[in-house]
Amino acid sequence: MSKSNVKVAQPVLVGGQTIIAVTLRRPKVKDRRALNHLDVNANDLTPGIEMAVILTRLTPETIDDGDAADVAAICDVAAGLIPKPPEGGGGARSSPMWRTGSHRP
Repeated sequence: MSKSNVKVAQPVLVGGQTIIAVTLRRPKVKDRRALNHLDVNANDLTPGIEMAVILTRLTPETIDDGDAADVAAICDVAAGLIPKPPEGGGGARSSPMWRTGSHRP
């Protein structure tokens, strides 16, 4: 799936148009890197809101004007689009393919 839709409970008026649903695209690595500058703790909402701005292409002001429950739902969907790292640590960077660029075993 390349996109996800979230219907908002409280529509937002933007530029004369009423937003009743938001489409989020799948995140790319560059989207995750765009959040690296944030100095936040794990309980901060800022990374989720910033990712929502990136994935929806809405302005930060539009997100700020959104209903808190709607923005939380959008952030939840955005978080669900981000793959979780494999259990046990290591991940792709520890594989020989990552280090050498080779696809051979």
